Amino acid sequence: MLKSAVTNASKQSSFHIRVLQSQRKYSLRLPNSHLKVTKRDGNETRKNMASSVDIDQLGAWDTRINFPLSEEQSIRRGTPIPILRKSQVGVYSDKGRRPYQEDRYTICEPFPNLLVLAVWDGHGGDGCAEFCSERLERFLLHRIERSKGDSDVSDDLETALKLTLLDLDLAYAKHWKPKKPGMSSPGSTATVAMIRGGYELVVGHIGDSVAILCRDKEPRRLTVDHDPSVPEERDRIEKLGGKILSDSKETLRVNGRLNMTRSIGDLDLKPFGVIATPDTSRRNLKHGKDKFLVLMTDGVSGSMSDKEIMNVIMDCDDPQMAASRLVDQALMYSCEDNATVLILPLGSWGKPSEETSSNMFSLGRNMMLSSRYS
Repeated sequence: MLKSAVTNASKQSSFHIRVLQSQRKYSLRLPNSHLKVTKRDGNETRKNMASSVDIDQLGAWDTRINFPLSEEQSIRRGTPIPILRKSQVGVYSDKGRRPYQEDRYTICEPFPNLLVLAVWDGHGGDGCAEFCSERLERFLLHRIERSKGDSDVSDDLETALKLTLLDLDLAYAKHWKPKKPGMSSPGSTATVAMIRGGYELVVGHIGDSVAILCRDKEPRRLTVDHDPSVPEERDRIEKLGGKILSDSKETLRVNGRLNMTRSIGDLDLKPFGVIATPDTSRRNLKHGKDKFLVLMTDGVSGSMSDKEIMNVIMDCDDPQMAASRLVDQALMYSCEDNATVLILPLGSWGKPSEETSSNMFSLGRNMMLSSRYS
């Protein structure tokens, strides 16, 4: 019986690899109920397919995005893995009702198999966010190159990302020069997502900018805000002599100034427990279930619930449209802050959803329904 099971498993594995290898000749799309197969010679054929067919079992995805497959990673992982590129990312940024824009973002590919996305929500000026956005790729490359031979860093993206963000904080402390004595330095949040090989996802964050992964038609928040209301964060601040004070809008602030307990910059608050140590996490993407990854500043996440954010994105045909519409929707829903969104489509982008088919958004929405007021 054991010998038979091993033989069957071997046959299934061999069949799956042959399917993946055969995809070298094709790129696959599935608009609505048609499968469009585009050959390398430019000729096209169409076949009607029932909407109930599980395309994932065939080694492709039911998606409106034309994803090229990574043959090496797909064979290694035993499942179709797309090649993710920065050109696929939808991005939109708006200063909102603020007189100036302090948000920044980064989209880069330090290595051929590594895609990096980041949002930076600056405060007290745009200097810190600008500094970080311009240097992230260089600092990350330096940290990884420097750690060659040290498997704890070169193989572990979490460690590399954590050290890179700490490097940025130290570098900014050396870079910033006050224009006058006693002047508070600018600061910034940091939310960074790194995707290696199309499937390994590492997220690091400092502050209150948000990352959400849509899996199985549910929003999964990958970050937890570093907020003065969190007991562990509050304890650290108070033990170092800092005070948590409430402003006129009942927003908790460190020493009455900063509404978060971790940030890059904010040098005058570092002695009082405001740190730049990021929280990090790692997981594997499941392209048969994952629709998109979205990074955003709190101008969006503070005005809409995670479910509202997901529904707006799922109702759009492409990530650029989704990013633009999401920011516009946040502005309609009472956002008064800068708003920036990065959206990376994943393998299940575009799968039909009953929830979004009747999803309607308009200016007539009751503002009290927004998560800002809940």
